[in-house]
Amino acid sequence: MAGFGRRKAYELPSTYGRSLAAWGESLLGDTNQAQAVRRVTSDLSVLDYAQADPAGFLDAMAALVKIHGGSAAVGANEMIHQVLSIDVDRDSRYAIIDAALTFLHERGVPWKQLKPYMQERWIACHGSGIW
Repeated sequence: MAGFGRRKAYELPSTYGRSLAAWGESLLGDTNQAQAVRRVTSDLSVLDYAQADPAGFLDAMAALVKIHGGSAAVGANEMIHQVLSIDVDRDSRYAIIDAALTFLHERGVPWKQLKPYMQERWIACHGSGIW
C-alpha cells in the first residue's frame, strides 16, 4: 500500500519569493511594476498549482513570506486577491494579509490607501482608530 501516504506539501521556488518581493516593492513605487508583475505571473506551473490546490498554494506562499519578509507579503497578498481571487478561509491566508499589513503600517502607508478587505482585517485584529 505504498503510495497512499500523506502528500508532500508543494514548495514554491525560492526565486518566486524574490519576485513577490519585487512586486511588493513596485506597489510602493520602489521598482518597475510591469516588470515585477511579469516575473510573478510568467510561471504557468505556479498558476496552475494555485488553481488546482488553492489551500496548498496559500500554505506555500505563507512559507515564502516568512523567508522573504514584508515586501514579499505585499506581493503575495496582491497575487492572492487581485490576480487569482483566492478566497479560502485559512490561517496561511491571514498570515499573509497580516504580514502585509504590518509591513505597510511600518512603512507609513496611509490608511486610505489600503484596500477595504485589508482595512477590515486590521480592524478585526487591532480595533479601529489605531492605524
